[in-house]
Amino acid sequence: MVFDKFKQAFGAGVSIDTVLSPEGVKPGETLKGEVHFSGGDVEQNVNGINLAYTAVVTSEDDGKEKSDEVDFFTAGVTGPFDMDAGSEHTVEFESQVPWEAPISTIAGRPMAGMKLGIATELDLKFALDKGDMDELSIDPLPIQEAVMEAIEELGFIYQESDLEPGTIEGSHMAFYQEIIFWANGDYAEKFRRLELTFVAGREETDVILQIDNSSDLVNPDHNSFIRFTLPTDDTEGVADAVAENLESLVQRKNL
Repeated sequence: MVFDKFKQAFGAGVSIDTVLSPEGVKPGETLKGEVHFSGGDVEQNVNGINLAYTAVVTSEDDGKEKSDEVDFFTAGVTGPFDMDAGSEHTVEFESQVPWEAPISTIAGRPMAGMKLGIATELDLKFALDKGDMDELSIDPLPIQEAVMEAIEELGFIYQESDLEPGTIEGSHMAFYQEIIFWANGDYAEKFRRLELTFVAGREETDVILQIDNSSDLVNPDHNSFIRFTLPTDDTEGVADAVAENLESLVQRKNL
């Protein structure tokens, strides 16, 4: 993971710098780090410091693609305190990554099209300042990794991923992730691409497969997707489950 990125100047010369642990993090795990900040020219009344988990979500507006930074989770680092002029502080933090957080790596490499980050918010008495987004890398859960490996073992080729606006069934997020694979081999004669979406949880993870779906998962074409549930902490039988459900979807579409 690549972290420790910004030095953002806030009102009256206040500065803040966030350093995230270099260790990898997965949904449901604990993100660790430190926030270093220093007082400016005058004493400041600080209401608190927060971390905003941020993702770049892509949508279409009048046929044109646009990207927006969307906060999907906020974690508190400190409560209220007074910051003396010129003083320096370091606060360690731990924050659980949401189970439904999107992932941004596949087979140990970055996913094309994904941009996740952490922005540090300094809540001053008369202003709320938010720093630039620092890069955040979230690795897949073992169950997510097993599903993607099963898809690639069937001959599909990973292409890219993006985040689509809208809340789908069973999710609490304002967006959902699509992980896109190109069909290959025998499947390429039946359809062009396969889209994968996860709704992960502590106990169970839902897997959604779509074939050449022209609609979205908020208002899905029920003939173009299939949804099934796997235990989050058990990867046994994943390859068979993926193959069987994909074949059921192929038959549903009469391909």
